Amino acid sequence: MAHGRPLTSATPTDPAPRGRPLHAPSTTGRNPPMPYRLAADVGGTFTDIVRLDEATGACLATKVPTTPDDIAAGVVRGFDEIVDGDYSDVTGIVYGTTAGLNALIQRTGARTALVTTRGFRDVYEIGRGNHPDMYDNQYRKPEPLLRRRDVLEATERVDRHGRVVTPVDHGELRALAQRLTDGGYESVAVAFLHSYVNPANERAAAEILRTALPSTVPVTLSNDIAPELGEYERVSTTVLNAYVTPVIRRYVTRLRHLLTERGFTGHAFVMQSNGGVLTEQVAAAQPVRIIMSGPVGGVIGAGAIGAGLGTGHVLAVDMGGTSFDVSLIVDGAPQIALESHLEGFPVLAPSVQTLSIGAGGGSIAWTEADSMRLGPRSSGARPGPVCYGLGGREPTTTDANVVLGRIATEDFLGGRMPLSPDLAGRALDDYGARLGLSAAEAAEGILTVANSAMADAIRQITLQRGLDARDFTLLAYGGAGPLHAVALAEELEIGRVVVPPRPGAFSAWGMLHAPLRHDGAVSVLRPLDALTAEDLDDTFAAIRAGLDPGIVATLEADGSVREQRSLDLRYRGQKYSVNLPLDGLAGTGSIRAAFDARYRVLFGFASPDTPVEVVNARLALVVKQAYAGPHGVPQPAGPARPRHSIQGRYDGLRHVTAVVDRDDLAADEQVPGPAVLTELTATTVVPPGWRAAVEADGSLSITRLPDTDTAR
Repeated sequence: MAHGRPLTSATPTDPAPRGRPLHAPSTTGRNPPMPYRLAADVGGTFTDIVRLDEATGACLATKVPTTPDDIAAGVVRGFDEIVDGDYSDVTGIVYGTTAGLNALIQRTGARTALVTTRGFRDVYEIGRGNHPDMYDNQYRKPEPLLRRRDVLEATERVDRHGRVVTPVDHGELRALAQRLTDGGYESVAVAFLHSYVNPANERAAAEILRTALPSTVPVTLSNDIAPELGEYERVSTTVLNAYVTPVIRRYVTRLRHLLTERGFTGHAFVMQSNGGVLTEQVAAAQPVRIIMSGPVGGVIGAGAIGAGLGTGHVLAVDMGGTSFDVSLIVDGAPQIALESHLEGFPVLAPSVQTLSIGAGGGSIAWTEADSMRLGPRSSGARPGPVCYGLGGREPTTTDANVVLGRIATEDFLGGRMPLSPDLAGRALDDYGARLGLSAAEAAEGILTVANSAMADAIRQITLQRGLDARDFTLLAYGGAGPLHAVALAEELEIGRVVVPPRPGAFSAWGMLHAPLRHDGAVSVLRPLDALTAEDLDDTFAAIRAGLDPGIVATLEADGSVREQRSLDLRYRGQKYSVNLPLDGLAGTGSIRAAFDARYRVLFGFASPDTPVEVVNARLALVVKQAYAGPHGVPQPAGPARPRHSIQGRYDGLRHVTAVVDRDDLAADEQVPGPAVLTELTATTVVPPGWRAAVEADGSLSITRLPDTDTAR
């Protein structure tokens, strides 16, 4: 790398050159052995890039500004930087994208039409009658992604048992295709009644439409996307997939074009919402599988780090420039939601459960009725926080951290982007004047508001399941996560905080450890005790037979394919299901016992006398990636010396705060607070009364000092 020294080549007394990579593994300063893989995690402010040596697990990481007008260009710029423009030894690439989610939020997706069973034209617009908040008398349903005139009816019918009552009318469908062409539609969704039981009519309609429509118009089938019970939810998911498909296709095509220009011809995979990765071709055809994949890479990484440190209960918190995301890992497994909601629309696609709020480093502070407010509006990459000096005028969470001495301004981004405390101070002066506060008091207030909102999010995701946050380790990452982690732990009475290596690029690192995965599902809708082991085997065999043979061949070429079987189960009378993996479970008796136990873990109680129903059967073909743990830490000649000190303010009191280069810390070394640990992608704050210790894998374990060790 042209950007600086390797991690292990410096002694604790050597000043670090500016702009070095986050980690380099060699003790001699040479680049890591080849071959290697790359990952990119696109955030609202920065794009994080990681390069992983496949032989040693050693990593390099960098950050580049996100380019909202051409996200692919920003990703490739980061790749160019971390490989010095040479892609000859890059064997694979994994990336996440928010392009589909942004298109949904901003309503910039494709002009979409829906073809549905005659007589059911209004199902999509009517939806369900339940409200997210039953006490909100002013609730308004979200505007549909398409209008009523965009819904076309086809004469066909399949009954609830899967019998074709009325086959499709070929002539009628060709006429519908002409109407769609004349109407200028860019994408088409097809969702017929009961197609999850028998998709014959849907597939026949799709064949006619794909032949008659322009080749640039994709056709999405509900049976391919969500072959499950729930007519409205299935239609909604299909429409959403069709709405964002052209957007994702353009992004995937653009990125592949830029990579091909640079000589990369290997596989590129995209992060899925369920914790696996899939090929870019599948992502382009079924983008609903990746639309909520933004925070997932970090959750996969958090599970791996937690397992290495001997803890199975982890609160994975990711704070970036725009949002704060929290996910639960229980007994070593991320929690999966079978159904979720995006912008008010139900989505039938398994996804790692994540609660997101608008609290990030770029969240803008404002006032209302002489009270402090924060977010969800963000300063983004441009102009960014005021301290960036790029034209921002409104104070943000980052500006508050700068004013309070929580960020060593000269060391931000490894010294490549010094921050201006004067600009931040003036912005906080103006903001505080409106409330009768000094700049420092206003900054403390902003952080209190931010930390309270994030702590409430953690309480929500734990307490609603009957779980106690104090039983978890808080693992913090993202560019701003380690700044706030200990403050959150204090508020929630959590005893241990872990900050992994490369926290600012941790989601990208996690993507490189996600398995290749291809999923299939089928509705069952039968009592559990009415099924035999042979029935279940036949069901899973049928799912596998229906999977795309081309995708299966790709998985088999990449490694040993393992089947993961699971069932969506519920107590009779319930609407929502719980997914239960069947690893090691042979008969329905053991499945029932495991379901009761899992239900108790998730919700704090079980109902062992209530009959259980099997809603869906799911099969995943998985190729696990070799886990390349963090490369570890160097062994300097002596304890790390602070680079310098700054004035930090904690609980209204000023403290001389040591600024320590995290790269200079050896395994088992301890740093008492107050201290600021700097590195390329993030800053970790160790406040008074806490102590950071370096684990063997390079993670920081931050715990409260005994009362005898602290002056607080």
